[in-house]
Amino acid sequence: MRVLGVVTGFTVLAACPALATDVTFQGTLSGVCTLAVPTPGLLGLNASGELTSEPPAGLSAIVTVLSIGSNQLTIDPPVWAAATPVGYDATGEDLLVSYLGVGGLSIANQAFTDTQTSVNINSLPLTALTVNAKVTNPNGFAAGNYALKVVVTCAP
Repeated sequence: MRVLGVVTGFTVLAACPALATDVTFQGTLSGVCTLAVPTPGLLGLNASGELTSEPPAGLSAIVTVLSIGSNQLTIDPPVWAAATPVGYDATGEDLLVSYLGVGGLSIANQAFTDTQTSVNINSLPLTALTVNAKVTNPNGFAAGNYALKVVVTCAP
């Protein structure tokens, strides 16, 4: 008889209707964009007489971009980051920047330009942007050290 009572108890539990509950998730996502430069660029003189970071004369800079939400990536043209060598004649020089994005940044492609450019980006995982700088000058380049700076900004 005792066995019959246990079986009857399980039958009553099995006949009860199933219960349900909602499981909710909430969160706030702020627009964030981070930049890093794991590979700085190097300048060299190419066969056309231009001072450039483009291989094989130089080395392109790599900027890593991590974007959450909607952000704007702005790339300024290069400026001299240090004094140019004695004897350098800047008359007629043109300072140019180009960049090429990969993956989620494939929309960020710009041929050499001397103006500021911007690209709207959305959320994307850590992605690389290859940046090149170039100086053309009909007067050539004096021997010495040259340093260019390109400002890359990412903001909501």
